[in-house]
Amino acid sequence: MASAQVVEPRYNFDVPAGEAKAMLRQFAAQAKREIVFAVEAVEGIQTNAVKGEMTAQEAVDQLLADTGLVGAQDKTGAFAIRKQTEAERKNGQRAIAKREQSDRPSVSRLQIGDDERRAEVLQLDVFSVTGTRIRGGQPASTIVTIHQEEMRLSGHINLGEVARAMPQNFSGGQNPGVAVGATTGASNANANLTGGSSFNLRGLGPDATLTLLNGSRLPYDGSRQATDVSVIPVAAIERVEILLDGASAIYGSDAVGGVANIVLKRDYEGAEFSARFGVATDGGYEQEQYTGVAGTNWGSGGFLITGDYSVSGSIRAKQRDYLSQLTNQNVTIYPRQTQKGGLLSGHQKIGALGRLNLDAFYTKRAQENLEQTDVSSLRVVDLDSSIWGISPSINIALQGEWSARLHGAFGRNRGERVTTSVSVASGLQTGKLFNEYFGDMHAAGIELEGPVFALPAGDMRASIGGGYRENSLNFKTVNLISGAVSGVLAGDDRSHHIFGEVNLPLISGDQHIPLVTILSLNAALRHENYDSFGTSTTPKIGAIWGLTPGFDIKASWGKSFKVPTLGEQ
Repeated sequence: MASAQVVEPRYNFDVPAGEAKAMLRQFAAQAKREIVFAVEAVEGIQTNAVKGEMTAQEAVDQLLADTGLVGAQDKTGAFAIRKQTEAERKNGQRAIAKREQSDRPSVSRLQIGDDERRAEVLQLDVFSVTGTRIRGGQPASTIVTIHQEEMRLSGHINLGEVARAMPQNFSGGQNPGVAVGATTGASNANANLTGGSSFNLRGLGPDATLTLLNGSRLPYDGSRQATDVSVIPVAAIERVEILLDGASAIYGSDAVGGVANIVLKRDYEGAEFSARFGVATDGGYEQEQYTGVAGTNWGSGGFLITGDYSVSGSIRAKQRDYLSQLTNQNVTIYPRQTQKGGLLSGHQKIGALGRLNLDAFYTKRAQENLEQTDVSSLRVVDLDSSIWGISPSINIALQGEWSARLHGAFGRNRGERVTTSVSVASGLQTGKLFNEYFGDMHAAGIELEGPVFALPAGDMRASIGGGYRENSLNFKTVNLISGAVSGVLAGDDRSHHIFGEVNLPLISGDQHIPLVTILSLNAALRHENYDSFGTSTTPKIGAIWGLTPGFDIKASWGKSFKVPTLGEQ
């Protein structure tokens, strides 16, 4: 009786020729596969270009042809890269270990030494998928991935524009061009206070979409706990992964609407400078942007540094015919904004089994706006804000393919807004308010991940961990004419959490079962204790059934909750 043949899925690859370490990671990102290799084994090797539609194995063969490297794929689809043996060189074998599919071991049992294997677990965090803490896990929810090249081809100059272009994202609220204090959609949660830009999936409010930088939290921007994504220069970004589903069981209360994970470039080599100029055809919105990026790596580590300066001109009512009915044609419908900032990302191997990672950024923004509140008065708004964040982490390879990740995140946002009211009739100042706010964020945690036991379809893997988070906010309004102070807000909120997640592969394509290329279950549970809110336990379960390559059925069920923001408390 003939057995059913499983057709390998095909992908569109575009990997240029270049240094092996960087190109292998590009391959892994495009194939959405894990890959492990010893840094020393690929040092100084140049791989071939790969372009076109093919299977992952065909791409690896082409990538490694005549390089002295071979790639072996395990049951989960992960690849291990090693040096070719003398016998393989003499026999001219292709770049794959010759094994029967049913006898393929997992990556941990491939022909690499124990020390190399444990050390290369540290590389896998680069390819962890948003929506699960399991390495190699596939979440049972939709993920949209946007690469830097797509952003540039679409003409997006910052991540705010990327977010606003997504149909799943609400583009009002915390975004430039929205009137200061405007409250739409999720009421006060969508108030625009800083002129920043935030992801706001499903319009539930920017505080209901969790935004991460290389898997770590970012500080909030403004009093409504939005996360300003425009502070991360596009030049430093490799891709953005967006989970279009609630994920409180994985990440916590602010992941009700979904999760956006900004993944930075790694092992960038070289330097690049770019300048951009533009103007709207009807006038206004003049744009200038200057960006520099440089990076290097030295085998055991590397760093990337970027700097960005941009100016966006205002758009006035007189520059748009459809606003001819306004009595004051000088009011702005889009503010003038100046922004400058920088980012540093680096990593360094520590000993044989440790790797230190660090991401840090600083951004300063100024915004000018002229608004007409009613027929008798105008309002001039000047805003200055700054934000910085730093996220250190260390990855440690443990016994039995387990790994540990210790991570922290710290940041502060500060803003000052001066609002001057002017009489239209007399041109005299009628009021002047000064708003000041600043917020701090501290977070730390530990995660453990690894295989529990082997199954025919692959290893059952688990992730457990816990952490601590604290946010604080101070806000006040001062009447600069009378000296009266009002709207004072000062408070903080602390929380502790523990979580667990398991991934259970039931059937894989290697088992040649008709109409089943993959069948897996995933479950997660998170318990949190907030000083202000109390305790909450959120579960989530999911299943994936792959009928044919490229056609999967996914289902998930879970609970999410949203803790009131400090402003709402």
